Amino acid sequence: PQPRKSLARSRTATFHPGEKDSTQVRKDLRRAADEYNAEALEALLRRADELCMKDEDEEADGAESDAETSGVLANARKVFEELQSVDFVVASIETACTEVAQKDPSMEALLRLEHLSRQLRKLPGYEEEAAEAFRSLRRGLVRRSSRHHRRSVFDARDAAELDLATEAFGKLVDFPELKQFWTIETPGATGSSGTSLVHSKACIDEAMTIAPADSEIEAYEASAVHNFRNVLICMGDRPTQECQRQASREAVIELASTNEGGLRSEVYIQVMKQLVACPRERTARLGWMLLQK
Repeated sequence: PQPRKSLARSRTATFHPGEKDSTQVRKDLRRAADEYNAEALEALLRRADELCMKDEDEEADGAESDAETSGVLANARKVFEELQSVDFVVASIETACTEVAQKDPSMEALLRLEHLSRQLRKLPGYEEEAAEAFRSLRRGLVRRSSRHHRRSVFDARDAAELDLATEAFGKLVDFPELKQFWTIETPGATGSSGTSLVHSKACIDEAMTIAPADSEIEAYEASAVHNFRNVLICMGDRPTQECQRQASREAVIELASTNEGGLRSEVYIQVMKQLVACPRERTARLGWMLLQK
């Protein structure tokens, strides 16, 4: 299955701070702070300054003045400042990952983790931590999709959830460790951005991703090729006995979970490639089950 074109704009763009009055800005600030959306907070706080907004103006604006709505501006500024701290972002990611690991994670938890991982990517020296947080986000989306009996994460009816799924899964060509060969446009290809990143029953003859600096390149390449054969088997693209299919499935899951040889990213990109334009529902379902693990 491929990501459907979302009718919703990006979650930051939907705030449109330059077009809103103080009442709407205050509501959006509250939501952006709850979701740890640093980009939206920055734009909305700038708009609040343009409108000369103050927390004591809430009652005049007709906003409720209970504990939940009072001090919105102060809280938004506080959260924005905290999001500039590595310690705060890392600690918040740990909490968000725990929430997202539930069987049916909430959209609020998923959005917080996406925004936090994006914020951490801006801070030098935390690339692996940000990547792991994003992997947790993907697993959470798959669990949520499975819990709601969907064929894939792209079957979400909620526009925000579909946007999030597209952000997490819809841009394989931008995957940082992907070898250049897979990013080249291929005539007639239906994969990501017209590349060969699309379902195929053919084996690969080398790894799809660049081997980590601390890994043995030959061993990495051989393990990647072998794992792709296991992916083909456990997704039903190669006929085999059920016991062999189960063994292949366990091997793929173990390689990804242990990250042996630094192959976790390779396993992920292989499975995602096989899900793009996947022709059979059963094959796609087996692939999403792999990602869920």
